[in-house]
Amino acid sequence: AAIGSKGTVYLRIPTNGTGQVQVTFQGAERTLDAVSNGDVEIATGTYITVVDQMGSVLVVEPMTGKKARDESE
Repeated sequence: AAIGSKGTVYLRIPTNGTGQVQVTFQGAERTLDAVSNGDVEIATGTYITVVDQMGSVLVVEPMTGKKARDESE
């Protein structure tokens, strides 16, 4: 449900570990566990896009100039 949502990193996501992100979906802001797509560290405060979900853990990518994937997915 959260795939494609945008948010920010709340607790730093380490290279190969879990952090937390705040994302807004279904009209509510939620703080959820997240891991980095591609094992890169993502600092607190970084804007992210949710690209996948494994159980209750979101897989996120830092938002850059390029789009990770199409909005319509």
